[in-house]
Amino acid sequence: MQKTHAQWYEWSEVTSPTASLITAVETSVENRIYLSGISISGVYMSEDFGLTWGFNETDVGLNEMQYIKTGVLGDHLVLNNTGGYAITWDGWEGNISTSFYPFGIYTTACWLSNVKYYTARTTREIYRHFPDDPLAGTIIPSVPAITSMIKKIFFFKEIGWLVTDDGEIYNYDERKSPNWELNYESVDELNDIYFTSAYSGYCIGNRGFLMKTTNGGRSWKLQDAGTEENLYSIKFRRNGQGIIGGGAGSIFTTINGSNWVEETLPISFSVYDVDFINDTLAIAVGSGGKIIIGNRLGLDDNHKIYDKRGNNWLFGEHSGIEFFENDSIGLFPFTELEAFSGASSLSDTSGELRYYTDGNRAWDIMNEVVIESEGLPGGTGCASNFKTLMADHPDINERVFIFHQGMATPHSWLDSIKGTFYSIIHDYLHDGIPGMTALNDTLNERLPLVDITAVNHANQRDFWVLMHEKDQFNFYAYLVDCNGLLRDPVISAFNEEVSAKKHVTGRLKASPRGDKIIMAWREKNDSHLQLFDFNPATGKVSNKVEIDNDNMHTDPSPGNYFDYEPAFSGNGSKLYVEIEDIFSSHMLVVYDLDLADDNSIAASKDTVLYFPFAVDLKTGQLGPDGRIYYQGNGEGLSIIQNPNQESYAVEFIHNATIPLDGISYRDLPRFNQSIFYTPEILNSPINCFEKTVDFELARPNYPVDIDSLRWSFGDPKSNSNNTSVLMEPSHSFSGTGYYWVTAVRYYNNGYPDTARIRVYLPDLVSDLPDEMYLDSSLVLDLSQLQAGRILWEDGSTSPLKIVDEPGIYRFSIDYCGCGIVSDSIKVVRRPKINYLDITFPNVFSPNSDDTNEEFKLTFHTPFPFDWEVKIVNRWGVDVGYMNNENDTWDGIALNGALCNTGVYYYQFKAEINGDYYIEHKALHIIR
Repeated sequence: MQKTHAQWYEWSEVTSPTASLITAVETSVENRIYLSGISISGVYMSEDFGLTWGFNETDVGLNEMQYIKTGVLGDHLVLNNTGGYAITWDGWEGNISTSFYPFGIYTTACWLSNVKYYTARTTREIYRHFPDDPLAGTIIPSVPAITSMIKKIFFFKEIGWLVTDDGEIYNYDERKSPNWELNYESVDELNDIYFTSAYSGYCIGNRGFLMKTTNGGRSWKLQDAGTEENLYSIKFRRNGQGIIGGGAGSIFTTINGSNWVEETLPISFSVYDVDFINDTLAIAVGSGGKIIIGNRLGLDDNHKIYDKRGNNWLFGEHSGIEFFENDSIGLFPFTELEAFSGASSLSDTSGELRYYTDGNRAWDIMNEVVIESEGLPGGTGCASNFKTLMADHPDINERVFIFHQGMATPHSWLDSIKGTFYSIIHDYLHDGIPGMTALNDTLNERLPLVDITAVNHANQRDFWVLMHEKDQFNFYAYLVDCNGLLRDPVISAFNEEVSAKKHVTGRLKASPRGDKIIMAWREKNDSHLQLFDFNPATGKVSNKVEIDNDNMHTDPSPGNYFDYEPAFSGNGSKLYVEIEDIFSSHMLVVYDLDLADDNSIAASKDTVLYFPFAVDLKTGQLGPDGRIYYQGNGEGLSIIQNPNQESYAVEFIHNATIPLDGISYRDLPRFNQSIFYTPEILNSPINCFEKTVDFELARPNYPVDIDSLRWSFGDPKSNSNNTSVLMEPSHSFSGTGYYWVTAVRYYNNGYPDTARIRVYLPDLVSDLPDEMYLDSSLVLDLSQLQAGRILWEDGSTSPLKIVDEPGIYRFSIDYCGCGIVSDSIKVVRRPKINYLDITFPNVFSPNSDDTNEEFKLTFHTPFPFDWEVKIVNRWGVDVGYMNNENDTWDGIALNGALCNTGVYYYQFKAEINGDYYIEHKALHIIR
């Protein structure tokens, strides 16, 4: 949530269990807090955020602690600075044991996840120990020899860093050298060092010294902390939050690793250690035993946060650009990439490059090869015409997926198609070196028709990988959730006109909003621009619409075709298409996707501009700054500046001032399109069973002259609570499923306008019939449920199950962090019924012409049995209900929304003499 604040946290003092100097604070995954200090002979512990404290005594004072999540040595390591002791603590209520080391006084230490550890002493030596013989430490030499006190030692996986009070940074990587080697020298005393990845790290020291590296220490860049106070402690979380503590009550925080904000504290004290309790709480400790806890606020008006995983674009021949938070763009340093088409790249959550690929090889940020030449079957150079897409694992930060097309040999791609594959990079598979846990595993035995795209699941944690199968009718949606890739896809069958095509080219893109897919394709003289609905909760693709019928050609005349280059705007409300017609002239058009029905969307086509110059734009791609970028004749990138605006306000810049070092060729990298989503309304995270959601306008769209707001939550069952005039309202939804939330903005001057967002509240209870009737065979279809991992009782995992015998068919759905739901469907033989004298309509037209306005069953003879009708839309969401012969349905959904023109479905169910009779029918609405 974004709010107007000059800082990221609201701080409160916590009652301290001691008045002594606290030099160390550590937190665990259970939100537990541990405190100690040089003159504190023990550890204070709290599991209620500092309301109460316990104490575990030691023989000596302690100056440092490190929480160990796993390992044979227990949960914690603490070290003293008054003698040669190391103290290990086995668990929250376990035993404390003390070991004496005759090597000198400890100043700092670091344990690794594989339970070897390194210690630094006042003798300026670094020892490595192993748990099977901790007393027999081995000295690791330093070059040149360290002559000053080691202030901090830190390891990111197998790569070590330390700082000294003489301003030195040393680096250790046993894969490359047996020594600690001098990396950097400063005139200021250094106090702490912290790395968020193998390449991104921060160092702090006295007099406000703060610097950062993004290339594994090859170079360091000074940052402005905005203070001259000494800085003592720095920590980061995985989500990009960082915190620094220093003298005179100095605390600085960041949400991106670059812009630091000074916090306002309720008390003044020297902060000697800081840590994060969880994603929303931070803690700081220091002089006089002071303790403060900060509660995470939102963002202020001067900061714009977006997902930074798309910040680095690498493409073409040694070309690349980097996006910065101030909306500026720079050239990416040299890369090994040489790709005519099909390149992909991925950054981490802080915006640092992780990996990139040309479809044949893959490299990391240091340009080190992760996958060797021809490791991926995508071809090289001009033959690399096959598509790739990189995406990180939703739950395991160290893993990255590469989805890619394949072929056997680089220069015979038309005759040697293999299929569609995936590979998985593990960041630290081989002692800190990236490696592959999967390489060229088959995703689909066929190639995509035109492309691969990805978009988030409705839960905003998992994501879908989408392709249209070549030579077939099917869309395939593969789910990647916390357990990894689900190999059984959700299949949506249609688009028969491409089934026999052999040499199709084009694009496939998902809207960042997750509700639409655009497929532009042509083969020879057959061109199409097709828009589909997409349900990100179920993975189903539906409702194909040709939206460019004016220019669609199936003319057999040579050269009579259109080329399309589509791209969605950041908020998903607009679709831009660059069109090349049969005369090689070009135009840029836009469609309004927020209109009520498909015909209106197709009719909204508006020309933004005709190009009065020779231009050949390729691969429109939405950027993290909300602009749309196009390739342009290899000379540079062209830009749509403000694609969320109406067409008359759109600004297009051809060959903008982004000179590329290399050659851009014809393609830009592919991403999960959801990482570029820029909604006009922000909502708080929706947890598994939570139905109360907070809303506010996104700051980039929050005009300064706004007078008032009127919210509608699309939830008429909540009665008077369905609307609000608060600036930042909360709403408790009455049910689950999709809701359109709108905010009408009223201004001091000018006309009102409307912002909107679609929110999804998951339903973990399967809405399926208790019984289904069997004639000769029956398909049990779970694909309309919220996507999860389906497991039938017989071990099968497909959402579709064909049965030919009566019985009870049990299944479970793993919703990945939200629990496992079990259910069953009873299949019975259809009862014998002589005759039902009922008319079941299949169409009605609620368009106010007084003809066929309502849907109603007609009972020609008395029907003395209980019955009901459930009406659902194409996503399986209930929109209507009847259980009385006088009931009608007017095309208004249960949540008050207007049901648009299209196909709906209804089930008639009657209990007749102890048996159930069920009819499934299609219902067309025509407006």
